[in-house]
Amino acid sequence: IGSMESTAASRLPAVLAAYHVDHPAMRLSLSTGPSRQIVEQVRTGALDCAFAALPDGDASLAEMGLQSRPVWTEELLLLLPPGEANVADTGRLTVRSLAAFPQGCTYRGMAEERLGLANAPDWRVQEMNSYHAMIACVAAGACVTVLPASVLALGSAPATLETLALGHLDTCLVWREGFATPAFRAFADGLPSV
Repeated sequence: IGSMESTAASRLPAVLAAYHVDHPAMRLSLSTGPSRQIVEQVRTGALDCAFAALPDGDASLAEMGLQSRPVWTEELLLLLPPGEANVADTGRLTVRSLAAFPQGCTYRGMAEERLGLANAPDWRVQEMNSYHAMIACVAAGACVTVLPASVLALGSAPATLETLALGHLDTCLVWREGFATPAFRAFADGLPSV
């Protein structure tokens, strides 16, 4: 199973625990990565399925021989450093650094678009591989970051940090067309639906 880091941290613990109770003989393996990379791993067969955020919906998946269904809707937030606490609009930010996962992360792409990074040469992106590191950099006043409200609810950010809403995006279960092993069907049937 592939998963975005945010889903693995905030959504999968209960799902995986319930699956293990119902199917104790099954062994699951979980790997995390940006959406684009884990979807490609599903396409090539390196992963059986993955939880990914899909900005373009299902259109491109069908061309790759993949199927998907929405499982969770995430509220995306821009976490602001202490010096930006009263900012109510992304256009008024003075900090010019975004902490984000490497290219291929859908949330990063949304943040770059919303912040207008393509037309703002003074912005830079600090690539990181953990929300803990991103939150620490925001708390230190060095940057902003984008994260789902479900990750923020895990309590790893100082309560004094403010957020701006960036919108909502579904996290989808993605699998290869025709992939229907009994273990996968049992796993998929145990997931919520949006």
